[in-house]
Amino acid sequence: MPCRATTLPGDGPQTCRMAAGGGIRAEPLRRIAWLCIGASSALALFLLTRPYRGVTHDALIYVGRAVADADPAGIGTDLLFVNDEQSRFSLLPRLMTPLVIAIGPAPAAMALALVGLVTWFAALCALAARFAGGRVLWTCLIAAAVLPAHYGAFGVFRFAEQFPTARPLAEAGVLAGLAALVAGRAALSAGLMVAAFLVHPIMALPGAAVWLAVQVGRDRRWLLVLALGALGLLGAAAFGLPPADRLLLRMDPAWRATLSANAYLFPGAWPVDAWAWLAVTAATVWLAIRHGPEGPPRSLLLAIVAVAGLGLAATWLLGERIGLVLAAQVQPWRALWLLSVAAALLWPVVGRGLWASGPPGRLALAMLAFAWLSPASPAAAVAAALGAVTVAGCAHRLQQIVSERVVRAAVALVGAYVALLWAPHALAAAELLLARPAGAPALSALWTVGGLGLPVAAAAVVFALRERWSPPLPLAAAVAALVVLLAVAGWDGRTPLERRLDTFQPDPALTRLLPDRLGPVLWLRHGAGRAWALAGRPNWISYIQGASMVFSRDLAAMWQTRMDRLLDARLGDGSDRTPHISGESSLEPSARDFVRICAGSGAPVAVIVPLEHGIRVPAEVPLRLYRMPAPDPQPITGPDGHGAWAERSLHAVIDCAALGPPAPGP
Repeated sequence: MPCRATTLPGDGPQTCRMAAGGGIRAEPLRRIAWLCIGASSALALFLLTRPYRGVTHDALIYVGRAVADADPAGIGTDLLFVNDEQSRFSLLPRLMTPLVIAIGPAPAAMALALVGLVTWFAALCALAARFAGGRVLWTCLIAAAVLPAHYGAFGVFRFAEQFPTARPLAEAGVLAGLAALVAGRAALSAGLMVAAFLVHPIMALPGAAVWLAVQVGRDRRWLLVLALGALGLLGAAAFGLPPADRLLLRMDPAWRATLSANAYLFPGAWPVDAWAWLAVTAATVWLAIRHGPEGPPRSLLLAIVAVAGLGLAATWLLGERIGLVLAAQVQPWRALWLLSVAAALLWPVVGRGLWASGPPGRLALAMLAFAWLSPASPAAAVAAALGAVTVAGCAHRLQQIVSERVVRAAVALVGAYVALLWAPHALAAAELLLARPAGAPALSALWTVGGLGLPVAAAAVVFALRERWSPPLPLAAAVAALVVLLAVAGWDGRTPLERRLDTFQPDPALTRLLPDRLGPVLWLRHGAGRAWALAGRPNWISYIQGASMVFSRDLAAMWQTRMDRLLDARLGDGSDRTPHISGESSLEPSARDFVRICAGSGAPVAVIVPLEHGIRVPAEVPLRLYRMPAPDPQPITGPDGHGAWAERSLHAVIDCAALGPPAPGP
């Protein structure tokens, strides 16, 4: 009996043996070795592309909530936590608070982030196994690890975030539930969806919608269940039962205007590049439907596309146009995260299918790669994505028109484009590595290299296509060990200051400079987390405090009032209200501006000004200087494209009582 090639990476045509019964099986030890190499290297690469940066971004809300629960008379009086309507919808804060109290905020946050990522990756493996096997499976995992992961607008959200929040855990539950659904285990799938719902309802809702869509596709009687559920929801809303009562409640104009600061909530405010990226991911998933496995996997992808489209339409019509409170809070557009996961995960499946379909398919693959590389050029990205879908759909008609010479030219053009795109980023990364100051994470510079994901994914696709070639097992093991070591050494990407901030232990050098009076401090330039961690005080106003104001009308009103005062006093700019849209500008407030912000009821007791953030303090304003307790070197790319390190440590501490009463105005 001839010996055939196995499906394992590293198993060439002769790597097999005859079993006692006449069948062909791979050597068990070799199979286990390749399994360990593939799993460890894929997980390590996944972690390397998601370095841990500590309690930042939305993690401030989750970890800050736990710290506030332990300090109700201090940080607990912050306007974000006093008006918190978001935490009660998730089970995670109830688990996070005792963990923070038991082991401290820094270990609890890192543990939550790591558990979230590892759980997410395990769920992804289960789902990927339903679409591919052998070496294609590993290339799918690599693609999901390295390809762009953002969804929605402004780059605010991405799947599998490395932050200690509820989103990665809920996403993991959804992915595991979808894997069980494709495997025909509907009850297990439903249970996993419920668990994800308890962790983060907004992220789990798209998964539940996909689950229902697949069930309807299998059995139309589920439409009756869906109709009864809709009637029950309307009935609960009519009788005022929460949270369904918000379904018939409309946002007032003031609330709606305040929410414009979180423009990612409303698709009508999204920039063109967000829609271009949506077109690229949708085109990729559509090609996966055409060239991927049939049966349940294809039904799942169709359901994901349908739910994403309906979610966008519902957000625009019900939340943005009509202004229904529940529609804005549920954020149906978040279904796009599943579309982005499917696009990244199935890139190798699409690549293999298009390459095998002849020259037209290979041309379509080159066009799709160009679309993924062109997020900064929306028109080019959309044109290339539509071109890929069109050429792939008409492949049988183009067999005599598209030659291998055309394909080689297209591939060469894409390769040249990659080189031109990647070269400046690589140069900046090299400059950062050579000039790395003490305290800077060793691998920080690598995260500045844009456009690296697609070449890595393309190399993985080439590896999947060359089934008759595999690297020697020792070489593969050495490469895997190197990637694992890099992940162990480089996953914690925090600076010394970020590690210090994560402890939420006030700095005595700062607290001695602050007045003894109780009350919030105003830490300018997005300093909410630093006010909580270093001053042990609530912050007067910051963007992060308005991140969840869609869930609380009272929070939105208070946030808008204080933000207006900040901007009127010329102590803030557009970056304080909409940092994902506006950049920082230089500020030159007068002494009277500081007096104005400190006057009146509910004013801060002190103002902390980061002097190296382009804010000038007038000479007549009394102040004391404060330096951060640890280094905080941050990589930046200058206007000339060269990499450099920025260290912003010096701050001015201004006691509001020392400013005196405001002068009478005209």
